Amino acid sequence: MLIKKENKVLVFKNAVTIYLVQGLNFKKFLDSLKKQNIDILELEKIEYNLFKIGIEEKNRDKFLAITKKFNYLVNEDKLPRAKVIDRKIKGNIALTIVFVLIFISLFISSNFVYQTKIYGLENVSKQEVLRVLDENGFSEGRFKNSYDLDRIEQVLTSKIEGISYASAVIKGNTLIVNINEKIDNSDYIYDYSPIFAPFDCIVKEIKLTSGTILVTEEGTAKKGDIIVAPYVIYDGSTKLPVPAKAEIRLYVELISSVSVRVDLENSELQKVIEENKKRLYNELSCFEQGSDFIENVQRVETEGSAVITVTLSGEITIR
Repeated sequence: MLIKKENKVLVFKNAVTIYLVQGLNFKKFLDSLKKQNIDILELEKIEYNLFKIGIEEKNRDKFLAITKKFNYLVNEDKLPRAKVIDRKIKGNIALTIVFVLIFISLFISSNFVYQTKIYGLENVSKQEVLRVLDENGFSEGRFKNSYDLDRIEQVLTSKIEGISYASAVIKGNTLIVNINEKIDNSDYIYDYSPIFAPFDCIVKEIKLTSGTILVTEEGTAKKGDIIVAPYVIYDGSTKLPVPAKAEIRLYVELISSVSVRVDLENSELQKVIEENKKRLYNELSCFEQGSDFIENVQRVETEGSAVITVTLSGEITIR
């Protein structure tokens, strides 16, 4: 048994006796050994009342006396002290190897993705998402650092029609994919009416309350074009229906042309001009006019006839 150092050389001395001790009140028993200066060189609990204890042979008599005092059953097995140390070293090495192998196994396994969880699916199937992920390098059982997570949105939105947005994170050994599906607005997007351009016009100003502006200020629109659509866009492409509400100021030019005889008398000609003005003003009557409209009348003669063109220009406001 190793008991001292001399010039840094390990010296083995005496033998060690291994005792199999059975009894109760073991803590008090150990306290008694300590009081008698009996060093315990090996201690192993086998059952709740059965222990293996190793002591130096020189303390044998005192040890047995104490076991007798506690009415313990004792069985002894002598071993060279060096053998006991060797057994401990081998046991420690084996235990260390086990811990190292466990650590390596945990380290390696913690760097792999073993499962994929997908959230947000309703109409798109999970099998389709997994198939697209597998085909594009996001299959399970790969190193975490081999996953380009930023590409998941691009891959899923480009490969699967029903997905408008996707994002991914890796937590532990799990790839977690969050998905937003596209909303099918084809059946109800126009439950709310758009705001159309009533005439060919230039959009001067838009005070938007709700909806999406499709023609910007100072932009031109043809009659019937949508200026404000009845939806808003979120997540990049998903359309959410809302009422189209806005106050829009437009510059318009209304034109009416009519052919007349070249020799038409002035009174009759004036009557034609006034009728055309009246028709144009009737078209404007349901809109708020920003100011008096500028009236312009042109007469262009051709062989045997003349063309009278009446133009009204100014601003109106629509809501």
